Amino acid sequence: MYPKLLSRFFGIVLMLLIAACSSSNQTQDVQHYVGQVEGTDAFIGLVTDGSQITAYVCDGTDTTISILAWFKGSLSENAFTLVNDNNLTLTGKIDSGKASGSLSLADGSQHAFVSEIAEGSAGVFREEKAVNGDVTVTGWIVLPNQEYRGGFIISGSSAIVGGPPAIVGGPPAIKLRLAFALP
Repeated sequence: MYPKLLSRFFGIVLMLLIAACSSSNQTQDVQHYVGQVEGTDAFIGLVTDGSQITAYVCDGTDTTISILAWFKGSLSENAFTLVNDNNLTLTGKIDSGKASGSLSLADGSQHAFVSEIAEGSAGVFREEKAVNGDVTVTGWIVLPNQEYRGGFIISGSSAIVGGPPAIVGGPPAIKLRLAFALP
C-alpha cells in the first residue's frame, strides 16, 4: 500500500511541475508527438523542427523498466530511419498530424506505433545532470491523459539503471525545444 501511495504522490507532483514548465518551454517551431508502442508497455515521444528529429522510447513504470532508447536524425520528405547506439531502429513518417512507424528491438521483434500531436502538458522531457563526473540522462514521455513512462541511464553504461524519474526523486526535465540539440 505505501509504495503505491508514494508512487501516486510523486506522479501527481511530477505532473504539476511539468504543467507549470510546459507552457514557457515549448516553442512554435518544434512539434511533439506522443503515443504507445504496440506489443509493449512502452510509450514513444518524437520531437521535430521539420528537418531534424529526436525520439525517445521507454517503458519505465514504478515496478519495471526494460526499454529506454534515445534516437536522433533527419527527416527526408517527412520520413525517418533512425538507429541508436544500441542498434535499435526506429522508422516512420509524419503525416496529417500523426507520426507512425515501427520500432525494431534488439531481439529482432518489430512493434508498430502511432503517435499524435502532443498538446498541453503532454510531450517529451529530458534532463541531463553531471554527478561525480558521470552524466545521468533522464527522460519522460507524458501522454495527453497524463500517463507517463520514464527512466534514466548513466553515461558510459549501456545498462538501464533506474525506474521512472518521479519515483527516484528526479526533478522535472525541460520540455524539448530543439530536436537537434540532443545527443
